[in-house]
Amino acid sequence: MSEAAMSPESPHGAGGYVLDTAYLYELYADHSPVHLNAVAAFAGARPRPLEAGTTWCDVGCGNGVSALAIAAALPQVAVIGVDLNPRHIAFARGIAEAAGLTNARFLEGDHAALPAGAVPPLDFAVLHGVLSWVDGPTRERLLDRVLADLKPGGLLMASYDALPGWAAQKVMRDMMVAVTRDVEGGSLGRARAALDWLRRMKAGGATFFRDNPALGRLVDDLRDDQLPYIAHEYLNAGLWPFAFAQVNEALAARGASFVGRTEMFLNIADLAAPEALHDELTGAASRAEFEARRDFVRNEGFRRDVYVKGAGLDDLAAWEAAMDAQRLAVTEPLAGLDRDVAFGGVRVSFTGPPFDAALDYWETHPGHPLPDLPGETAREVARLLLAARLVDPVAPAPGAALPDAAAAARLAGGRLSLPLPFNRVACTRLSAVAPRVPLAAPALGAVVDVGAVDALLLMGLAEAGRSEAPRWTVRAMAAAGREMQHDGRRASDAEAEALLDERLDALQATGRVAKLVQLGILQPAASAPHA
Repeated sequence: MSEAAMSPESPHGAGGYVLDTAYLYELYADHSPVHLNAVAAFAGARPRPLEAGTTWCDVGCGNGVSALAIAAALPQVAVIGVDLNPRHIAFARGIAEAAGLTNARFLEGDHAALPAGAVPPLDFAVLHGVLSWVDGPTRERLLDRVLADLKPGGLLMASYDALPGWAAQKVMRDMMVAVTRDVEGGSLGRARAALDWLRRMKAGGATFFRDNPALGRLVDDLRDDQLPYIAHEYLNAGLWPFAFAQVNEALAARGASFVGRTEMFLNIADLAAPEALHDELTGAASRAEFEARRDFVRNEGFRRDVYVKGAGLDDLAAWEAAMDAQRLAVTEPLAGLDRDVAFGGVRVSFTGPPFDAALDYWETHPGHPLPDLPGETAREVARLLLAARLVDPVAPAPGAALPDAAAAARLAGGRLSLPLPFNRVACTRLSAVAPRVPLAAPALGAVVDVGAVDALLLMGLAEAGRSEAPRWTVRAMAAAGREMQHDGRRASDAEAEALLDERLDALQATGRVAKLVQLGILQPAASAPHA
């Protein structure tokens, strides 16, 4: 897993990482310790406790959106975010302070170079994309430090650009770097020039895109407002995609064992490949060979892997107990869920018994164990519904009381509040920079996300009530220098209010507002609106 280090190029920091522009403001749900515990439980490793003293660290946390949401949803967990970019850390610290998140702290710098004791022993660590974005020596030091920081039995999520899917994309990326090397304007200027060049190449009929149609579609999908993403994904001083075997070997040498993919369907042979190729996967002589074969079948371009420091469970009873202890919930309105789920080359319909009864139960009783099914059947139902992302893992807070679905539907028609400070800050501040806004549900240890405009509408609903929410939202958008579009032009205030009124009607009619009430994110207003 080593290669010659590239010479650092301004404006890059340690290991060649882009520093002169901020990354995207995104929530990664699979970074949550609740999700990582579910992956571990169903893939044969012991979940970590979620209690006072539990620690979670995002190494390369970006703007800290995931870390902030996790801190709000799991107040008993100590959350740490580390990033080289001072803009990222300043933003995350500002949100944490405004939201009163005393269990979250953010450190600026190279994680591998932090002083001893700066990061406590960790139950969970996340390395999202970083392994592919820094040079070899930096990567080796980083892995040494992160594995040293992990407690025995601690869980690591490591994601990276993967082979074989990134093979042709690496060639495209190297050309993007080469043709923009002398472009002025920093990383964003180079990203603009690189995107323009790609579009010219494709429009001009470059054979590369004819022979690699997936990359042609990627270029078509890249938008002008994605320049920060292009800068970070393609214009670091170096970029290294890896085969699973390379990363697995590097982590095994440091005492870690592979557990599974965070995309849980990829841990199930019947869902991970077309039926005609199932035998190719089940015939693998080892888990490493299974991973390599599946990556070839899927032409995998990005991996999201979970490792445990030490070994997985080797006792069947302990494994079954770990699975049985997982708690699940339907966190979206059940009526709107598409139960015909595509898994790449496989499509499965999750209708009929036993799925209907399970989904109905977890819709009305979020976080409760599934009754009336034998243990083996209940585990398989849970595993498949998790794989289909029709349910989410949750970690109910002790003593938390939530309304059932029927009560939530009734309450959704009354005056509501948005009591959690983080959710209020997220709706007003994150909605200005992020396309989707995370909302924390501490009663379930869960995070859901909504569109940025929907987030402001929910804030308006809490601040001004149903009738005045659209007008409140228009004023809030204007105060933030934002505007709504209608028919390709700026909407008037009256048009914007009408559009928002329709949108709020839809949120209520589809059960979205009721679901947020059921999750405890929205609650009945006990008094006058917040100031």
